[in-house]
Amino acid sequence: MERNWKEKLTALNSPLRITPTQAYFDTYYYQSDLVAHESNYMTKTFAQKLESDKTDPIDSDVDEPIVRFEKILNPDGNIKDLIKELHTILKQQKGIEHINDFEVAGGSMRLRLVRDTQFDRMQSFMSAVPYFFGFDTKNTQFAKTLCAPDVEDMNHLLSMLELKTQTALENSPSFDERVETPLYKERLLNFFSHIEVTHLKPKFHIWKVPNALFPKTGAMQASAIYYNGNLHKVVLGKVEGGRPVRIEFLEDRVRIRDDQTLEFLRENAPIYLPSCTTMNAKIIEDSLSFAMQNSDLIFHVNFSYQGCSFEGNVSFFQLQIVTFENKSSTTHPFWVTKGKNLYRDGTFGYGVLLPKMYKKKGVLIGDMGYLGYSSLQMTNAQEQRMPIFVAGFYEPGLSPIANKVVLADKKLVTLINSSAVHYDFDKSFGNGFMVFVNDLDEVDHIKASLEKNLQKQHLEHFFKLETYKEFEFVQSFFKQFQSDRQLVAFVAVFILLVACSNVISFLILLVNSKKKEIGVLRAMGADQKSIVMIFCLCGVIIGVLSSLIGSIAAVFTLNHLESLIHFFGFLQQNPAFDSELYGAASLTNLSQMALLYVLVLTPVLSLIASFIPAYKASKINPCDILRSE
Repeated sequence: MERNWKEKLTALNSPLRITPTQAYFDTYYYQSDLVAHESNYMTKTFAQKLESDKTDPIDSDVDEPIVRFEKILNPDGNIKDLIKELHTILKQQKGIEHINDFEVAGGSMRLRLVRDTQFDRMQSFMSAVPYFFGFDTKNTQFAKTLCAPDVEDMNHLLSMLELKTQTALENSPSFDERVETPLYKERLLNFFSHIEVTHLKPKFHIWKVPNALFPKTGAMQASAIYYNGNLHKVVLGKVEGGRPVRIEFLEDRVRIRDDQTLEFLRENAPIYLPSCTTMNAKIIEDSLSFAMQNSDLIFHVNFSYQGCSFEGNVSFFQLQIVTFENKSSTTHPFWVTKGKNLYRDGTFGYGVLLPKMYKKKGVLIGDMGYLGYSSLQMTNAQEQRMPIFVAGFYEPGLSPIANKVVLADKKLVTLINSSAVHYDFDKSFGNGFMVFVNDLDEVDHIKASLEKNLQKQHLEHFFKLETYKEFEFVQSFFKQFQSDRQLVAFVAVFILLVACSNVISFLILLVNSKKKEIGVLRAMGADQKSIVMIFCLCGVIIGVLSSLIGSIAAVFTLNHLESLIHFFGFLQQNPAFDSELYGAASLTNLSQMALLYVLVLTPVLSLIASFIPAYKASKINPCDILRSE
């Protein structure tokens, strides 16, 4: 659990974080951008400082000089470039995987939630005031926190391909304005180049079966529904309120046998399929080129019902995806997979990643909206809106602000911060370097080495280095983890003592029951060493057998742990384990090192425990034993 929690924490927040101190903000190096026309009279972020060609942006012919801030100089008399020198130290440090400059901005977010019902399409809105954090495309660990897109996401994203993105910027947008056909086809090809639909099912509770799917011949049981005394529809299988009937498929018609026999032409037969039926499906590639809307898509489907085979081509109208497989593609999908770049174009907008909490509130991949921020114009501040859409969800961990952090394109975050009016929060929180290391256990050593190198360059006063262990919000968790480890260690030692006592007791009983055999062996010339080895071997055999049985039982339990968790959760009417705390996969992970310890240490401890009764057996006098017998 602790390992899983640390991995998620460092994937989002990095093992080592470097932020500026107040001393940095009070330097000429930082403040000079505020009065320099070349810097647009705005301070620069770490990333902008790295890209800048000039350490001193002030032009004496145009800009007013500033004298109340200290110039930090190199030995050659030039202004020290604090950020570039820091970055050079980081690049030279061994054990660092990569460095990411982070930037945080504040703004508003409004999402438009368009949902299809059986008879209509509805929309609602969700507003929030989150922090926007620049998405790190080089963070290979971030994929561990991503939530995989599910079927509901894919169905919704497919339906959103038809709609105009620009309408999401309006206060009361229309939810049925369709995108232009060429753009729709481009989106559609992108979508199906990344997934392969394998199964479909009816979208609502029943679906009218096209006559193209009817078997040539065959018969099955169904339920007839009557309305005002007339046959309204026939649903395959049993339906509450339906009358049992028999359907017979003939070459040119369909016969329905009830109290009376009704016959329909195959194209007029009112036969419906319940929503629980799943069909094997494969997209007809040609339909992607002529489809004007999703209902024009054609799938080849087949399924078996009561021994009859249904097969043919059907439109996607009133159907939905049940299962899909990811396809390899050189193009970039709308959604985020494996921590790669966020999607962005001029029509769909900026892709953003939301905390998983939003998904629990009903947000789906493909939901569109806008990001709002204030920008100072000639006379007042005006709201600016940038189109966004939900490209995925991530598990935010246990940070107190994690559920308020939206991951967005770095350029978008920089754009918000470059506006004249923005949210006011601690400057040291809003910018810095996130340092990712190759080995999490080496982070303290890397920090100490960096601090030493910063001191050599006289930079230690300008930057604050924090490892993930020093983050304020995690201190209580680490104390709890330490307490849990001590408790588990105490329980483990107690269990080992009990187990060793059982081995000793068993072997003492064995020695007492085998005194006659021991006497005979001693009388035949067996020495004490041989007797000790016999009973020590018995202890080792007990240890080997018990470790094998215990390991097999552990593997079996872990393979069926999900069922046990559901059972215990049912008994207490609450989830037995919180997946956000323990991790969805960590509960079923079997540590190979722990298994090795069990298989090695158990026989060793049994050998040690068996030495006492073995020594007792070796001290038995054969004359006394044989005389008593």
